[in-house]
Amino acid sequence: MRPMTLEGYLKRYLRYLSGSTGSRIKGLLKVMLNSEPRLAEPLLTYAYLQGQQNSLVEMVENEIPDCKKTFGPNTAEYYYKEYKQLVSSYQTKEELLVALAEGAADVPVRYLKVYESFVNTRDRYKNSRKYSELAHQRILELQKEKGISNYRIYTDLKLNPGNINSYLKHGDATKVSRDVARRIKVYLEKAEPKVA
Repeated sequence: MRPMTLEGYLKRYLRYLSGSTGSRIKGLLKVMLNSEPRLAEPLLTYAYLQGQQNSLVEMVENEIPDCKKTFGPNTAEYYYKEYKQLVSSYQTKEELLVALAEGAADVPVRYLKVYESFVNTRDRYKNSRKYSELAHQRILELQKEKGISNYRIYTDLKLNPGNINSYLKHGDATKVSRDVARRIKVYLEKAEPKVA
């Protein structure tokens, strides 16, 4: 599986929030100003990745007169000031990415949360595998202590025998998810010891 990129994550997130299938900055800006302010942070970050951060600031500035008529004085003006401040502080996408990764104090928390959400989503599989690896040793101890076979585990829990055997016999954590490892562990903790 290809590793997730920030750009790919933001495209998917922007489409989800906007309810559209497109990822054109101008169209997303219209949705943001009209009905979905949650697009503001991922939109600017996405514009940076596209090298269009200055264009986005100009687009927001051009929307100020229309927004004043429709939504009052603050909508486009607020985002224009925020975007302009960030674009003047961080000239390139590399500078912004370093600031987001380091949690720079001058970056609004809402932008840091978008980046943190990306990191959590990207690392979800790695963290799941790590849990499965850590749980493996405890599962083997419980299995030995209670005298429960691999066969009984995968039949009682209705799990794939090949994957469970590979996980339990060889410690291959890629064969089970965090949830499956947790189910096995809980099952063994609750199981009655086998009577000899």
